[in-house]
Amino acid sequence: MGGHGPPPKDPTKRERRNAEPVAPQTFEAEPVPAPKLPRRRDLRRETCRWWDTFANSPQAVSFTATDWEVLLMIVPVVDEYWRNPEPKTLGELRLQLAKFGATPEDRLRLRWTIKPPEPKGEAPSARKDPRLRIVGDEG
Repeated sequence: MGGHGPPPKDPTKRERRNAEPVAPQTFEAEPVPAPKLPRRRDLRRETCRWWDTFANSPQAVSFTATDWEVLLMIVPVVDEYWRNPEPKTLGELRLQLAKFGATPEDRLRLRWTIKPPEPKGEAPSARKDPRLRIVGDEG
């Protein structure tokens, strides 16, 4: 005996209620390495460190020229924040940097995953489980 309610619709006649309003598009682009930070000597040390961190981040390998241009536009805001840390400036930075996967939460929203590298010279199964120290079985 079947379940309660009407029979399910024919799968070919179903409509997604959350269908994309516009079909996704894919563009081919070559990733671009990070440009040199202009006027570096005029910027605070923290701003330069921020730029270097982004330039060497795992997600940077997929950035195109337009991505780097937007990040260059953000540099004065980052520098201003380090000169005068105001909540208003920090809010703007969070808004802009979320687009570049700056935090784990941003990367989840963007559906980006950063895979940690495998330790060199040993197979994944050869690594010791750190939880074993707790139970006293160092293996």
